[in-house]
Amino acid sequence: MSVDIKTGFQPLFERLLVLPDTVEKKTETGIILSVDARKRPNTGTVISVGHAVPNNSGCPVKAGDKVLYQRYSGLDVTWDGVGYHLVIANDLLAIINKDQDTQFELKENA
Repeated sequence: MSVDIKTGFQPLFERLLVLPDTVEKKTETGIILSVDARKRPNTGTVISVGHAVPNNSGCPVKAGDKVLYQRYSGLDVTWDGVGYHLVIANDLLAIINKDQDTQFELKENA
C-alpha cells in the first residue's frame, strides 16, 4: 500500500514541495529533444508548504498555487515514481494567477 505524498511527505521550515510542469519533448517543428537539450522546468504547482513559510518568510503561497521559482534552486525528490522539487520560499519569484485564455510564456535573457 502506497502513502500519498500529501500525507507522507511534509516539508520542514521554509520549504515547499512543488510538482514541476512537464517539459516539452519535441520542438514545434517535431524535432525530438534529448534530455540534455531540454530546459529544466521552473514553474509548477505547490503540493505542500513547510510550517514556517507563512510565519517567517511572509510568503502568501499555499498548496494548489501555481508558482515560478529559480530554475536551478532546490532539490529533486521522487515519490512513487513521480518527480517533485523541494524549494526554499525565498527561491519563489512569483505566484501565477491566470485563466485558461491567458497566454503565458517565459523568456530568459541570453
